[in-house]
Amino acid sequence: GPQGRHPRRGHPRGRCQAAGLTTAVAYLGIDVGTSATKAVVIDTDGRVLARSRVCHPSARGVGPGRADPTAWRSSITAAVAQLGSYAAGVAGIGLDTHCPTALLLDAAGRPLAAGVTWDHPGLAGPTAELIATLSADERRLTGNHLMPATAMGAAYRLFQQVEPEALSTATT
Repeated sequence: GPQGRHPRRGHPRGRCQAAGLTTAVAYLGIDVGTSATKAVVIDTDGRVLARSRVCHPSARGVGPGRADPTAWRSSITAAVAQLGSYAAGVAGIGLDTHCPTALLLDAAGRPLAAGVTWDHPGLAGPTAELIATLSADERRLTGNHLMPATAMGAAYRLFQQVEPEALSTATT
């Protein structure tokens, strides 16, 4: 496309460039995947300025349908640190995760127990119980086909069984 225009969109490349400013705008994207956290810094044109990947193999090593949120936190911190100065002063952050996970947190946001993921073998029963309490209209209003992956509120009932002490002290 013409000089100074985005090749696919045809509009000026970046707000800062279009306004004649010298400060570049950048965005940080973080993807917490099943086995690793990936991070990327892009500019307003979508050009990758820096990227990183940090594995978190221990995240799912705490039992079937459980996840260790401290492994995720560590991999996010390390992935962002690997981006160096590119991550400083970004205009926005986008975060994506690989699966629904219910966490019990204290008042400071620290995890109190391993999270319950959508595939926990004990989640089917509480999910069915939760769904049974809803009318057809209420189920329709959720906008989702209700199952363990979309009805994570049922994890509260599972936490009552598997993590009663952590649940009693959780604030979030």
